[in-house]
Amino acid sequence: MIIKINNEDYKLDFGFDFLATLNALYYVKVNGVEFNNGLNMALSGLVDDDPEALVKIIMSALSTSDRKPSKVQIQDYIIQEAEEREDGLESLTKEFLEEVKKQPLLKAKVKKLFKQIAEAEAKQDN
Repeated sequence: MIIKINNEDYKLDFGFDFLATLNALYYVKVNGVEFNNGLNMALSGLVDDDPEALVKIIMSALSTSDRKPSKVQIQDYIIQEAEEREDGLESLTKEFLEEVKKQPLLKAKVKKLFKQIAEAEAKQDN
């Protein structure tokens, strides 16, 4: 996936370094043991159209890039996208979610997470 920030193209990489960066941001500590929770939290943020989650996802996907926009530039990109789109951030977060679903390292985890979400929603409806 390529995004344009300040008229510069940035290729997002959703590989191991992306996961490691997300896991450094999001983890659960139970009895002194840390469990990775990065992808779960990032996906939850996309589902909720959370702009801060988008910032973290973009920064994580650029973790291996030689050149990176600043956090403020990424935030400005997200604001601009929200202003230009009729639905605010909804279609942008959907684009990111669709991209993550296609990634070889992530697609099984994404599928499993959405199955769990569907099961939880079905229990709430009953």
